[in-house]
This record gives sequence, structure tokens and C-alpha cells, in this order.
Amino acid sequence: MKKFLSLLFPVFLISCTKSPDFYNFREILKKENIKDSPYYEVYKNLEKRREVLKNWFIVKEFSRGKRIKIWGAETSYPILNQYKNGSLENLKLSMEGKNFNFYHDEKFAENPPEYTWTFKEDNEGKYTVLLSLPSEILPVNIELSYLTLNGNLLSNGSLRRAKNLLAEEENKWIEDFNGENPYGIKRKVRFFDQTWDAIFAPPRTVIEFPIKIYRESILEFGYFLRSWQKRSNILISIYFCKKNYCTRLFSKEISPESEPDITLEKVEIGRNLKGKGKLIFLTDCKSKDSAFFAWINPHLYRKKEPEKTKNVILISLDSLRRDYIGIYRGEKGFTPEIDRLSEDSVVFENAYSSAPWTIPSHLSMLSGLNPNSHGANTFPDKVPSFVRTIPQILREKGYLTFAYTGGGLLSANFGFSNGFNYYKEWDGSELPDSSKPVFERVDKFISSNKGKNFFLFLHTYQFHDPLESPEDIQDKVLKGEKLLWKGISISKLIGGGKGTYKPLKEKEIESIKFLAKAEIRTIDEHLIGPLVKKLKDEGIYDQTMIIITSDHGDEFFDHGGWQHSHTLYNELIRVPLIIKFPYQKFKGKKITRNVRLIDIAPTILDVLKFNPEKYSMDGRSLIPVIKGQEKKERKCFSEIYYDPERPHIPWRVSLVYGDYKLIVNQIIHDWEKFFEYNPPPLNPFELYNLRNDPYEKNNLYYEKNEIAQSLFEMIKEYKKKIPPKAEKGTIEEELREKLRALGYINQ
Repeated sequence: MKKFLSLLFPVFLISCTKSPDFYNFREILKKENIKDSPYYEVYKNLEKRREVLKNWFIVKEFSRGKRIKIWGAETSYPILNQYKNGSLENLKLSMEGKNFNFYHDEKFAENPPEYTWTFKEDNEGKYTVLLSLPSEILPVNIELSYLTLNGNLLSNGSLRRAKNLLAEEENKWIEDFNGENPYGIKRKVRFFDQTWDAIFAPPRTVIEFPIKIYRESILEFGYFLRSWQKRSNILISIYFCKKNYCTRLFSKEISPESEPDITLEKVEIGRNLKGKGKLIFLTDCKSKDSAFFAWINPHLYRKKEPEKTKNVILISLDSLRRDYIGIYRGEKGFTPEIDRLSEDSVVFENAYSSAPWTIPSHLSMLSGLNPNSHGANTFPDKVPSFVRTIPQILREKGYLTFAYTGGGLLSANFGFSNGFNYYKEWDGSELPDSSKPVFERVDKFISSNKGKNFFLFLHTYQFHDPLESPEDIQDKVLKGEKLLWKGISISKLIGGGKGTYKPLKEKEIESIKFLAKAEIRTIDEHLIGPLVKKLKDEGIYDQTMIIITSDHGDEFFDHGGWQHSHTLYNELIRVPLIIKFPYQKFKGKKITRNVRLIDIAPTILDVLKFNPEKYSMDGRSLIPVIKGQEKKERKCFSEIYYDPERPHIPWRVSLVYGDYKLIVNQIIHDWEKFFEYNPPPLNPFELYNLRNDPYEKNNLYYEKNEIAQSLFEMIKEYKKKIPPKAEKGTIEEELREKLRALGYINQ
């Protein structure tokens, strides 16, 4: 320990820069902060190697069916691209320009396809490449490229440590950082249904940050430990060092458990310390490669008085139709809590989603980008790494960013945890009251974090199919009305996607609509009402920006169909948007001009005094619209991209501009064959006057062809932009079950 402390003193000759009130240590981590780390050794010495393999020998020959031989050859260096779900971009094998498919299977030798390959390691650490070829072809000029360690570091200890560290880069550890990530240690820990910001720090790791401590300073952090080898415990410590002495703030010896957990800690360090110095995070152990360890979301903040905080809460009520909120349907008592909040808010009468289903719509909402800018438009696309979302921007600005969601298509598997310090993706959607657990978590969050600036994203599938709500709320809504069911899965009732256009009896339709009313009333009473009360009780309601919206609506046979993602009619893309600004600014205003969900992110930045013009967003702040300073109409584009996985849904794009809406539909030959029941006739062009025909029943395309052509030219200009190619998210069995329950997949 004396040796460790002696190394620290010289660093204080470096002057500390002016420090903010909030330090997100993962966010500000740079190379100069890392004084010691196994990752430093591994990443510094990783290299890409190419070699031509020679001295091939026959391992096995198959004579039945296609005659195949398996050949083997030893490599010069260890191949480290062997973790199952990791990137294999540096791992390639080719023969005279022909690339072979990598076959990651221990049973390769039993029945491999031809022109495939794999590799194995023996007990002595030697690596052998196995290659499957037709019997008549010999392996010649076989070129292999792979990731390995520098030849000077191929001792057993270094190689073992490299394997362990790289193994931790499987998909369960998610990286969302677009900028500098020294030695790959800025990552996320995925733990069951939680995803946390983390700094990977296996022993021995020393990381230091220049900071300034105030009387109100509080240090919060967590830790996560998982064993590689259970030979010894590890010691974790945090020190504050100033001038010629160090104070230990936290120290604990922990042992790897068979069932690891995340432990959270809070230290009010400002009670006994103050001034400039260095904060040191230390992980140590007798055995250097004994365990994997991560610091979880470490941050230091100066606790503010509630009235000095700036908070944003964005609430997405998945699938909620605009006409199921009292303020929009003109029905008092329908959603009393939301209506009461709307009195302090701006109500947007005509807000449009960018897509009629979850992934592209939410990404547009969080990024301010149109679908042709972000590219995540087919199932199951992942949030592209180049996209910067509002939580990413605010995290950089010193905000604590937390999310409590229903998961599913908003799973971290699809990249939606990007930018969040903490991302929870279970809201109890299997329960009749899935909005209640969301508030219970938010309740605890607000109590613990009311002295910080925070961005909260809340999402629930309460209104989403299946429809099931608490009986006491159903009784309030039904008022004696007899229903066919207490709860129903529309998806199962109609038989999945093939039954999208299944006609139901009038009593069945009415029962579904009553159940939907009970769902929004549940959200109103168990989430919105308690949330507003909590904010007021904690003294942070006035300064908090609250946004209530939906990613899309649901069709209840309005145009002969059910659910969402298949059309661009207003029941699916015209969504509620209610914004309570800090200190109730603009309260009581109703805006009838057309706006978009892509306008939410730049509006948040504008309100928080972060210039939205600095960010490449398609949306624009809503403040000029509210103030009446914007005269030009906004173009509201919505899209459905053709997806080979869902060939029954044609490509569609719509534009709402002023009073008119044009829908352009791709004609799919024999599209009726995809459905068990006949869909309505598919017209290539549909034009509606939304002021005179809000339910979109009267197609004016031929009658108002000049207006239609004008809108069509705008669509053609919009479609000139080719969306970037998106990565695909992974769907594990647990997530598959969730998506199946929500009706997104049938198999």
C-alpha cells in the first residue's frame, strides 16, 4: 500500500482543471486517467496477423454422399477470435481468393459442410486450423487472418488473461460509446433485465480523476464481480488524495460468488473533505487474473436544492391511440389525471409519428431523425452506432439518464439502452397492471436522485395487446356494461398476422374498445397521477419538463384491420403529445399546427439551453410553433419499409402537409394470399382532406390531383435520401417469448 501511495503523490504537481458539479466518470474517462489495467496490456499488444498456412495433413475423410476431407494445419500464433458472440471481422480464411465460412461448432469433425473451417486448441496451447474440402481438392495457398497477441507476450499468463478479457466482450456486455474508448474498458454490464454503464476494472486496475469536493458532494457507485478462478478474494478501494496525503473513502474485500449480483453504494464524502484532489479507484488481488470486476455507473455530484435542478421525464405509452385520452376526445372524467396535467401543459392536437410500429418510431422520437436518416426500419433492426440519441447527449452534459421500460422491441438487444446510465426493461406486461411497477421504480428513483439533473424515459405496454386490466378499474369504466371477456389477446383472437383483416362481431369490437378504455384508465390512475403527486411532494414538479406521447396507435377495425404496423392511417400515426414545460410555461395552450415526434428531442435541448442546431437532427424545436413565430407548415413523413420477414405488409409512405395527407402504397402482386381474410382494395395513391374527412374515408386523389402531385413531389424529394444499412439485434429465447406474447412474432 505504501508503494501504491508513493506513486500517487507526484501526480498532484499537475494542476486540476475547473471541475463541474457532476462527474460521470465513465463518460469523462480518457487514457491519461488509466494508470494500470490488464486491458492496457492486452489492447496495446493485440495485433492483426496474416499468414499462409502450410504442412497440411488429413484429419478425417467422409465417403458417403459427397466425398469430403478434413485437413489440419498448425498456426504460428494463438488465435484469439474465439469468443462465441464476439466480432469475427478480423477472422478470415481464404483459398486463392475464395472465402470459406467459419463454422463455430465443437462437432465440426462429425459432418462439416464443404468449404467451411474452424480451429481448436489442445492442452499444450497449440492451435490447429481444420478445413473441410471436397476430396478431389487439395488445400493450397490457404491464407488466414486473425487477432492475436504480440509475440513478446505469449506467456501462459498473458495469453490466459487476454482470453478472459476478450471473452467478456460477448453480447452480454454492450458498448454504446461512439468516441474515444481507451483500451475498450467503457462498456455496459447486462444483468438479467438491467443494463448498467460500467468501467471494466479487473485486478490490477488503477484509475484516477482530478476532482473538486464541496460540502454537498456525494459519491455513488456500484460494483459487479464474476469469477474466472476462485483462488482468492479481491480488494476494491476508493481514495481521495490531496497534496501529500490520501484518505480512504471506501474499501471492501469481496469474493467471487456463484450467483453474482450488482451492489450499489453511496458515500457522502463532502462531510469530511473538501477542495481539489484526485479520486482513485483501485482493484487489486494476489492473483492478477482471478476475476472479472466492473465499477457500475460511478458518479460524483454536488447535491442541489430541488428548485435548482433541471429534469426531463419522457413518457411513451406504447400503442396508445390519441382518441383514448379525455382531453382529445372531449370527455371529462375519462382520463382525469392526464387531463389535469394537460391544464399545466401545451396540448398538440396534430402530432405525427414517423412509423406505425415500435422500433423506428421510438428511435425517431429519441434521436430527432426521420426513418430514412437512422435506417432502423425492418424487424429486428438495431439502433445504429452512429445515431446520437437525446439520452446520449444529455449524459455528456452531466445528466443522470435512467429508463424504465417494457423491453420487447425496446430491449437493450436492439440498442435502446444506448446513452442510459441504467436501463430496466421489465414492466410486468404479463400482469393486468403493468404500469404500476413502472411508477414503483420511478418513486424510488426520484427519492434517491432529486438533488441531480436527470433525464427519465418511461415506457409501458399497458395499452398494448393483450388487453387486461385490474377488475376494480374495469368496473369504473364499464359502469355495468357486460363484456365478452375480462381480458383478451387480439393477436390470438384474430390468429396472428394472417388474421389482420378478420371481421369480428359488433359485440366483440365493443368489448375490445371497453377493455382499451380500462387500460388507459389504469395508466392514468397508477402511473400518471402518482408520478405528478410524487414530483409535487418532492418539490420538483415546477422545474420538471414532462412529455406524454405514444410511439403509434392501434387499429380497432377502423379501416378493416387490427393492431398496427400495417397501414399509415391516422389511428396509427396521429398520436397524443402533451408537454408540461418547466414552471408551467405556455400552460393552457392548444396547438393545431402539424408537428412530429422527431421534434421532441430538439425541443428538449432548446428548453435546457443546449443549442439543438449543433446536432444533425431532422426535427426542429417546437418553441417557435408555440410562440406563433413559425408560419411555414412542417412536413410530417411516416413510413413502412418493405421487410422480407413480413412480406404481407407493403412498403408505404405518407406525408401530412397542412390540411392534406397523401399515402403512397406499393402494389404487391397476390398480396391477398398472405391473409386468411380479404384485405381492403389496395390503391397506389390515397389523398385525404383531414379537416373535412378526419377518419380518412373519402379518397380525393383523382378529384384533387394537382394537390396530390404537389405532395408527391415532396415525397419523391424526401425519398432521394437512401437510409443507411442497420445491424440486426439478437433475439434470445426469453426475448422471443416476450415478443410472442406481444404479438410481434408467431413462431
